[in-house]
Amino acid sequence: MKLQRKLGLGFLLVAVCLGIVNAVWIGQARLIKGQFDQFAEVTISRIIALWQAESSALRMAEAAVGQAGEDGAFEAARKEHSEWVAHYKKVAGDAEHDKLISAVEKTGEAVRQRAEDLIAKTSDGSSQAELDAAQNRLFQARQRLRLVIEKAMRPELGLLVRQKAALAARVRTAEPVSVAAAGVVASVALLLAAWLARSIADPIVRLAQDARTVGSGNLGWRTGVRSRDEIGQLAEAFNRMTENLQRTTVSKRFVDNVITSMADALIVINPEGTIRSVNPAAITLLGYPEAELAGLPVDKLFADRRGGNNALARAGLEAVLVGASLRNVERQWETKEGRAFPVLCSASAVLGEDGDTQALVCVALDITELKRAEEALRRAYDELKQAQDQLVQSEKLSALGRFAAGIAHEVKNPLGIVLGGVEFLESQLSVGSNLQPIEETRTSLAMIKDAVQRADTIVRDLLKFARPSQLKREPVALSGLVQETIALLTYGGSLKKVQTQTQFATGAISVEVDKNQIQQVLLNLMMNAIDAMGGAGKLFVRTRLAQDPGKTLAAIEIEDTGEGIRVENLSRLFEPFFTTKRDKKGTGLGLSISKTIVESHGGSISVASQVGKGTVFTVVLPAVEEGVRT
Repeated sequence: MKLQRKLGLGFLLVAVCLGIVNAVWIGQARLIKGQFDQFAEVTISRIIALWQAESSALRMAEAAVGQAGEDGAFEAARKEHSEWVAHYKKVAGDAEHDKLISAVEKTGEAVRQRAEDLIAKTSDGSSQAELDAAQNRLFQARQRLRLVIEKAMRPELGLLVRQKAALAARVRTAEPVSVAAAGVVASVALLLAAWLARSIADPIVRLAQDARTVGSGNLGWRTGVRSRDEIGQLAEAFNRMTENLQRTTVSKRFVDNVITSMADALIVINPEGTIRSVNPAAITLLGYPEAELAGLPVDKLFADRRGGNNALARAGLEAVLVGASLRNVERQWETKEGRAFPVLCSASAVLGEDGDTQALVCVALDITELKRAEEALRRAYDELKQAQDQLVQSEKLSALGRFAAGIAHEVKNPLGIVLGGVEFLESQLSVGSNLQPIEETRTSLAMIKDAVQRADTIVRDLLKFARPSQLKREPVALSGLVQETIALLTYGGSLKKVQTQTQFATGAISVEVDKNQIQQVLLNLMMNAIDAMGGAGKLFVRTRLAQDPGKTLAAIEIEDTGEGIRVENLSRLFEPFFTTKRDKKGTGLGLSISKTIVESHGGSISVASQVGKGTVFTVVLPAVEEGVRT
């Protein structure tokens, strides 16, 4: 506010001086104006009226001589002459001018009459002598009018000269006063200018010099201007600005260095679709000079622009204009020489403070080498797939051989028992009608029955393995399914000497499965675990969510503390008729059937084991996200 008070005081002083000068000038001007009004309103008015009266009379005569009044010029001149004579009577209406007014009217009337007479004779076809006489009379009348008007104008001109002299004398009198007043104002203005220069202008000039110093690149420069008014505040703001500018410039240089060092091409595009700027990587990639790329339509970069489609739409940049973003979209670009190559484009909009799109920033990655590597990998994968198919076929044939041998072995044993029992009964029947001894006969029949039942079980399991029954899926709570399975083992007495521990995942997990078939799988895995522990040990059953991108999976882990499985047997564990418990009369189809059931549900089963520490079977099934439906 101090600077405002300084300026206000200075301007107030100048205003007072100007007011005094204006008062003097106004007084002088009023005197001069009074004389000038008299000069302008009376004398000049009479002179102009007389001159116009003479001019219109002259035009009236010329119209009569040259045009005979046919084009209306005579009538217009006559009317104008009458109007100016009337005006002269009005501005010179006093006794001094009565005679002059009368003379002007009479001579003007004479000119009119002589002109009308000439027009009439011309129209009547009078002789040339008569026309010449009429023209001579008109000329004489016009000369008399001129003499009368000159006589009337002589006193007016004399008065004009006198008024001019008086006006000039008044002006000369006012000049010293005006000069003195102007001198006072100039002196005050000079003093005020010196004062303002010292307190305002000089600091501003120094600030301007400091600004030029900063503008030349010396961002560490600070102004030395010190003041307690607004100039001082401006100096402080200037120093803060240079500090911020120094930090901003350093940041900008860093960003520029980052953009320049980018390995990917960066292109800044105007909303209209023209390229604004590029980084060196884009210049190298496209083969254009930087000056040629600036202003180039971005469509020019796309190799398929000749197809007639809008490249902006193909690149997705139009969507970016309205706030969307472009992420790793594959496109075909083209160098200046016309070579097409694949790129991954990402783009986003640069928004101004008002939310309008100011530019689009597009980053492109040349994936030519990646495409070549993908093609090479695809060929290698095809070759590997072919080799794998051949290996699978070999494994199938090998498994088929072992499968046939297993069938022969497993079915041959119970059939041999049946055959032996039948032979024994035949031998007993050959002795006589009474079977002796009774106990041996009963034992033989029991063995035959067990063997036939075992062969029947093998055949039924084989059918289940070859042709799984139709699934009846329903949403089932995973924890409830596990608890029901453990309950079945508890009721059957299988868990008398086994400590069972369960750990269920937090939150409800549901699976859409055939409940009976999955329960059969879990029963088989738990019974195998109990057998592996010799009927005594610890059985751990856990449920959890499994990790798989894009899918929700549920996992069931069944862990025992048994003897474990040797490494060489792990790869054959799910083969048909392979078992590690021959002494317990296992068929070797339980795990094969379990795997078939789990895979038919879109899941998987896996095993991990360490000899002497135990085994963990993991069953993974697709989970139902919305929970249990009952």
